[in-house]
Amino acid sequence: MAKKSAAETRVDETLQILEAVGFPLSLKTSEMQRRLARILLAVCNLTPKTAWSKTAVWEGPGSWSPRSRAIIPFVNKHYAENISSGSYDDVRRKNLDFLVASGLVLRSPGRPDAATNDGTRGYAVNPAAADLFRKFGT
Repeated sequence: MAKKSAAETRVDETLQILEAVGFPLSLKTSEMQRRLARILLAVCNLTPKTAWSKTAVWEGPGSWSPRSRAIIPFVNKHYAENISSGSYDDVRRKNLDFLVASGLVLRSPGRPDAATNDGTRGYAVNPAAADLFRKFGT
């Protein structure tokens, strides 16, 4: 059996966390679950070799809160996906909205009233979820 890459191991860990908190993974196919995990990792600003303790959290203006257009190249680069740059709306509807509904991710924490198509609207990890992620494996 081939050894898993650091990226695949990180995705597996993310799925373990999601399952442990009761996230409804059964609503998604295996491929969709893995993409969802990769999207969440981008919002956390975690590359495959970045420690869980470094999970980004919203602390005010200037904090890591990527837009869906910035999440795509992050996932493509660090997690070997091949998401088209034009798929930002698809990423939002199929992944980010699901993570926001679960409470793990905040939509536009600096401007919660921002319109869906507002170019300044980003996503950030809920501080309570960030605390959980930062403790993974301890």
